[in-house]
Amino acid sequence: MVSDTIKAIHEVELEADKIIADGKASELELIERTKSESSSKCEQEISQAKSESDGRIKAAQQEAEEQRKESLKGLESELEELRQDAKSKEKNAIQKIIDAVVS
Repeated sequence: MVSDTIKAIHEVELEADKIIADGKASELELIERTKSESSSKCEQEISQAKSESDGRIKAAQQEAEEQRKESLKGLESELEELRQDAKSKEKNAIQKIIDAVVS
């Protein structure tokens, strides 16, 4: 009877050890799965943030290019006005010289 009790206790201890080992294995599996899911989610968030950042950079570059083109158009327009003004002044100066020589 004592040996049966000792044997039963030993079997219960073995079963408890097995349950503990299974629990630890399940815990490790859950930890690994959680790490994997967290890593995957983090990678997705990084990828999304990078994509959004790339989009903002591209939009800013396009806006800067448009502003540069507008500024260049304005400068070209000013330059043309200056050329026209210079031509007009040159013609006036030539005409004054001709008028002075003729008179």
